[in-house]
Amino acid sequence: MKKYKTSDELPESSDLLGLEDVALEYGKKYSSHEITMINLAREGLNIKVLDLFSSRVSLSKEKLAYLLGTSTRNLRRYSENLKLNASISEKLLLLADMYKNGISIFGTVKSFNSWLEEPNIQFGGEKPFNILNSFFGYRLISEELLKIEHGTFA
Repeated sequence: MKKYKTSDELPESSDLLGLEDVALEYGKKYSSHEITMINLAREGLNIKVLDLFSSRVSLSKEKLAYLLGTSTRNLRRYSENLKLNASISEKLLLLADMYKNGISIFGTVKSFNSWLEEPNIQFGGEKPFNILNSFFGYRLISEELLKIEHGTFA
């Protein structure tokens, strides 16, 4: 498999998930980042990807399970070589994409995680982390990150 030198050729969340080779293979077939992510989710990500992401973004298994809409008990049922179901895989890909953006904006994983844990008036006084387990929460947080990135706080 061909190895690319620049991260511009990789789907945005591949480095956080350790999916460089898989994403590159899909990237040869599809020109769109979104189509690549859809196909990765449909196939299901290996449980090892979840463990890698958890360690790279300093999230406990309990917090990650909450964000993925499942339980730690359910995640423990996956053996080392099994793939996550499509729904959990898709949520993990979305979460990795958000973390990539958040780290880019805040500078470090620690700073982004701190922001996620601070109550925010934009979310009705809720911590961003507490609403991140739903699609609508994900969308609100993505929009807020975009505002922060562009300096528009209105």
